[in-house]
Amino acid sequence: MKKVVIIGAILSAYATASGAESPDSLHAPHQLSVVEVLGLKTMLSPGNTPVTTINQAQINRLGINAVKDVGELVPNMYIPKYGSRMTSSIYMRGLGSRMDQSVVGLNVDGVPYLNKDAYDFDLPDIATISVSRGAQSVLNGRNAMVGQINVYTLSPRDWQGFRSMVEYGTANSAKVSLGGYFALSPSLFTSLTAYWQHTDGFWRNRYNNSKTGRENSGSARWKTVWAPSLALSVTNVAAINMDRQHGYPYAAVETGQIAYNDTCFYRRNSFSDGLTIAWAGERVVVTSLTSVSYLDDCLTLDQDFTPADYFTLTQARRELSVTQDLFTKGARGRYSWLGGVFGFYRNSRMHAPVTFFDTGLRELIEQRRNDMNPTYPISWDSRDFLLDSRFRSPNCGFALYHQSRWQNEEWAFEAGLRWDFERISCRYMSNADASYTTWHEGEVYMVTPVVIDDFGRLRQSFNQLLPKVSVARIFPWGRAYATFSKGYKAGGFNTQMFSDVLQQKVMETMGLAQQYRVDEIVSYRPETSWNYEAGIKTSWLNDQLTADAVLFFIDCHDQQLTRFPPGMV
Repeated sequence: MKKVVIIGAILSAYATASGAESPDSLHAPHQLSVVEVLGLKTMLSPGNTPVTTINQAQINRLGINAVKDVGELVPNMYIPKYGSRMTSSIYMRGLGSRMDQSVVGLNVDGVPYLNKDAYDFDLPDIATISVSRGAQSVLNGRNAMVGQINVYTLSPRDWQGFRSMVEYGTANSAKVSLGGYFALSPSLFTSLTAYWQHTDGFWRNRYNNSKTGRENSGSARWKTVWAPSLALSVTNVAAINMDRQHGYPYAAVETGQIAYNDTCFYRRNSFSDGLTIAWAGERVVVTSLTSVSYLDDCLTLDQDFTPADYFTLTQARRELSVTQDLFTKGARGRYSWLGGVFGFYRNSRMHAPVTFFDTGLRELIEQRRNDMNPTYPISWDSRDFLLDSRFRSPNCGFALYHQSRWQNEEWAFEAGLRWDFERISCRYMSNADASYTTWHEGEVYMVTPVVIDDFGRLRQSFNQLLPKVSVARIFPWGRAYATFSKGYKAGGFNTQMFSDVLQQKVMETMGLAQQYRVDEIVSYRPETSWNYEAGIKTSWLNDQLTADAVLFFIDCHDQQLTRFPPGMV
């Protein structure tokens, strides 16, 4: 699809009783400690971006322990809860993606998540969640096309003691967390938190009457803060996560029942470590954010989700990511700025076999071929057929960015620009080894081998200039603003298409498919958007009543959509 236009509007208003805690601190600024503020990748003064901030009091009251829990609190944001944790889609302002790249960026304690498949995880002791709406590409680059989510966990510098949580519900659903926060010295602080969750599942697979939706997950986080002076802060956060999911409650439309015969599960182990070093001079703050992330997961599906033996899919992946962000921010009078350099490297290895069984071979291959040539029918010599694919996808990127703001008592002007370069390649190996027999008048006519050994390398490079301009008129009751910005979602290669590509090659040997280039089928270009936004932020009665209104227009080009190879529809 070449172009999509989205127009939307949102109006939100909140009121609180005087002296009570504001339930809409959702829109109120949230103050963090001085040391932690040094490391935040935000401007030093409030801007014109619509931001929803959920503070710790609200997080505790609402029981929020995952990013997907805030979907119902943020305007124009929807996070569906279905399937495996790998399917962690986020939709904002009418845009989203079910697979591959995201349209909303995610950082946790400064660690950027480059892979959308790792967005769905549980996290105890969240201190604040900040959701910025609209294109955030100048500061966050790729995949922040319509928004950015920043999550910060509780710091041992701000609070010392023990925290615990225990929940229990139906289907043996339980959650347990325990955290200890300690001051080892006046300048050294550390914390260790652990979390565990279990459920037996709420549905049954009618094929074998087993529970489906069973899950066990756990995580641990070690956070250390060293603040030898007001000018220097060093924070390191190491985290591990484990998830085990069994089966999914997908029901057939015709029967309304969950009934499938093959194993379904998702397994994920992950590790991340983020080091933040921030130094504050008289008028400038310099921050270095370094992160390392490792993801090891495996998804296996009964791809047809029926009792019949059609086919199954497995996607096993190991991925290593390294990022480095070095930026400076400061203020001089009415002028403030933030600018820096960012680089990343990501290397992913994947094994993605698809196995056809009796019903799949009969209805999807043999029957299709025999309907075209009933005089010479065929039969597959084995009642299972493996289409095997392996991939290695190294990916790297580099960016320079800067954003400036000038503000007085009546006006605020913002301008920013980011240059983003990315290079991605995909090395693939696909193979199949089988045979089929052609019959004529009940006798064997011939035996045809089906041997495919396909390999190659694909490459793409992207250059993007991402501008942003904003102006605001400041009034005693709030501000009115208008913003123009560009966002983009990275391009790449859809490895899930290779099973269809390989299947087409098999059909081609039988004279049932057309020829095509692999790179044209599996490659996709970056998705870009031009964003136009106007809004009003108001505050009345000493901040006891706030109301925001936003009107936005998104002109989206080269939208990334799922499609099938020629001959598959």
